[in-house]
Amino acid sequence: MTAEEIEAKRQLRRSHVRIVITYVAAGFLFFGGYGMVVYLLVCGKIDEAKSLFLSILPVSAAVISFWFGGRKSGDSTP
Repeated sequence: MTAEEIEAKRQLRRSHVRIVITYVAAGFLFFGGYGMVVYLLVCGKIDEAKSLFLSILPVSAAVISFWFGGRKSGDSTP
């Protein structure tokens, strides 16, 4: 294998890892976080629900925006 092929393979693997991490973060934010917040609201713990939401939102949003920010214009892969 040439150095270019090795680098291309590494970049492809890196891209796949970013995609998986982005989906996990989005899933946690929109499903896991939603479920926990709804559970806390149903239990009447409004302050805890608000605190949890405000804790997970920036972290998940940062992971998602990092992936979209790293994408090139007009390119389907990062």
